[in-house]
Amino acid sequence: PSGKVPTIYSFTSGFEIKLPDGFTLSPSYVGSMSRHLANFASGLETVNQIPYGATFLPQNQDPTLPASSSGLNSLAPDLLRPYRGYSTIALLTNEATSNYNALQVQLNRKFSKGLFMGLSYTWAKSLGVDAIRTVDSNTRKANYGPQSIDQRQSLTVNYVYKLPNLAKSNNLLHTVVDQWQLSGIASFQTGTAYAATYSYAGV
Repeated sequence: PSGKVPTIYSFTSGFEIKLPDGFTLSPSYVGSMSRHLANFASGLETVNQIPYGATFLPQNQDPTLPASSSGLNSLAPDLLRPYRGYSTIALLTNEATSNYNALQVQLNRKFSKGLFMGLSYTWAKSLGVDAIRTVDSNTRKANYGPQSIDQRQSLTVNYVYKLPNLAKSNNLLHTVVDQWQLSGIASFQTGTAYAATYSYAGV
């Protein structure tokens, strides 16, 4: 009954500067905000997680079990959850958020003297809240950070160069070695965020 419609706000602002020798510079700001996105939690990412430290409390120990090396033998996990007797409970909500902010710069040179070239550079940051739900009320504080698509810097260079004609007087040689163009695209990007993981043996 309290679900909200997913909403995305996008905005941009920029201008263009004419430079000498046929160059144009186009800096711009690009941003977006996403609110009330679908957030699906499954497995350990549920609303029925075992509270922190529940397996260590005296009232949650089972005296009928043989003593372990740690001296603790807690009850079955499903008896320690907030909704006793139930296992994990998946939850679908519209509470995920994200934001994207970027400075985008383009430098282009119109075709002149046999050369066309362009350069584009992006400095950006993409942050958001993922689907992991914590036991306490700090889900947003604990999980807000770089998203899997977050790539801070990106540089792309493209060019077309018309090679000079070498055999103007020989028709056969002119057909073979003249009217060639050299072109290419080179891209450089920083990597995405690295997810740190860990594992442990529970009692």
